[in-house]
Amino acid sequence: MKPVAKINEAIIEGVKNGDMAAFDMIYRAYSKRLFRFIFGIIKTETDAEEIVQEVFVKIWESHKKIDDFALFDSYLFTIAYNSTIT
Repeated sequence: MKPVAKINEAIIEGVKNGDMAAFDMIYRAYSKRLFRFIFGIIKTETDAEEIVQEVFVKIWESHKKIDDFALFDSYLFTIAYNSTIT
């Protein structure tokens, strides 16, 4: 497995512009944290894994709407939380 890259503004901009390599870096950097966050809410491993995938699908589908690097964590975890409680 490749080491997790430090996420910076250029990587977020790459995702916004449809760069799959940048999206993969985002996935590798955040998927475990998102899983722990979601699992802490729902306590079901398979459901947490599924929601993590759903979150990244939503990010990819709306990648052009990403505007602020400083708020990306909040954006990502808000999507995760909303996906978990619905």
